Order: sequence, then structure tokens, then C-alpha cells
Amino acid sequence: LASAAEYVGGYVFTVTADNSLCVANDEDLTVTERICKLDPYGELLMTTVNDLAYNYADGKLYIQYYSQYNYESAPYLAEVNMSDGTLEQICELPTDVNTMAIATDGTFYSAGYNSNILYKYTLADILSGSGMTQVGEMGYYSSQYLSSMAWDHNTGKLYWAYPNTLVEIDPETAAPTMLGYHEAMLVGLYTRPDYDEGMFDPVDTVERLELNNYDTRVVLNSSFQLEATVWPWNASDRTVTWTSSDESVATVD
Repeated sequence: LASAAEYVGGYVFTVTADNSLCVANDEDLTVTERICKLDPYGELLMTTVNDLAYNYADGKLYIQYYSQYNYESAPYLAEVNMSDGTLEQICELPTDVNTMAIATDGTFYSAGYNSNILYKYTLADILSGSGMTQVGEMGYYSSQYLSSMAWDHNTGKLYWAYPNTLVEIDPETAAPTMLGYHEAMLVGLYTRPDYDEGMFDPVDTVERLELNNYDTRVVLNSSFQLEATVWPWNASDRTVTWTSSDESVATVD
């Protein structure tokens, strides 16, 4: 089950319930590639991912999430490296919100957690301490845990899903227009822009390799399975060849 999703360059990036970042070709979402387990910084523990959003103004993917330290206050904002899933933390947001959409010009929109307030802001606003601007109230609707926003870059419209209701929101006034209900929970809302294909063509260079274990001990004549993860996920050849530096100690099967 995905808790957040975003479309970028013909692919859909998702975050699963265990906070793994995955990617799939938009033409076949049944074939999913796990990029990594998202890992914040230091003692931070990612508990809940609220939303993903791609910023066409700076070409970066952003994630909004709670940690064990701010679960009852306001979420963190971080940049996601789309090649290997590493995070660059930006800040703790000044207001408790639980959705995120980014307009084509780089303006962020979020719904206040457990409220009907629409906020807008830019990265410059947040980093300078100016905070978020209240746009208005989104009718009688209230943003709860299962909620997601998306900006349609083809039409300039803002959409909000919570948890099984789809609403169009006027980004200037926050006025809502009910679009319909769905029997399933609506999470990971995203749209498909017409102009960003080909961003993830296969590349020939491997940037990083990681093993699941670097130091282990095994009983004599027993075996141990090593696993390797190669980044970026769109490398044309991620084949790993295993050899032993001393076959009198260990051999490769």
C-alpha cells in the first residue's frame, strides 16, 4: 500500500507503508522497483510520510513526513534524490500540515492537519522565517490522516483527496468544488504533465553500490547470502559479479 506518490518523467515514485521509496513505469504500475528504505538523519525516525511532490521550478522531488520527535507538532520537509533515495533535510515546517502539492511556478500548497485551512508558501518563505500564508477555508471539509494533494500542470488546477473524496480547490480563494466519491481510500494523488518524458533514460554510469552486510562470521562449511544494491535504479547494467579474494577461506557459489 502506497502512502504517497508523484509522477515524474514518465515514472511514478511511491512511498510504501514501511517507508520504502519505489518507482514504476507509468505504463505498467504492476512492475515496481524498490530504490531504498528512506532514512532521515541522525536520531530522526521517519514515522509517517504525508505526501510527495515534484517541483518543476527547480527540478527536485520533495517529501513531507513526521518523525518520532514531531508527530504531534509539524512535519519535516526534505528533498529526495531520485537516483538513490537519499534525503536532504530542509526544515521542520512552521505549521502542522499533512498534504503537499507544488504549482508549476514553485508555489507550495498544503492543507492544515485536522482543519479546513489551505496554506501556500515557497521555500524562500519557509527558510526566511516568513512562514505560510492562509489562503482560506476549504468549505466544511477537514484534512485527516489519509489525505493527498496534487497540482495539474496541464490545467493549473489544484486537487485534494481525503480519504475517499476528490475535491478541486481554487488556489486563490480555497473554494472547493466536489468532484465525487470513491469506495476506496484515495492516497498518493498525482497528475500526468504532458511535457516531461525522457528524464530517466538508462545511464551507463553506476554511482553507488551497497551490501546488506560488510562483516559477518559463519560456521565452518556453512553458507551466507550477500545482497548488493546498485544505484541509480535506471543504470543500464546493474549486474554484480561476485568473486573471492581467498578461496581457501570462502568460495562463491
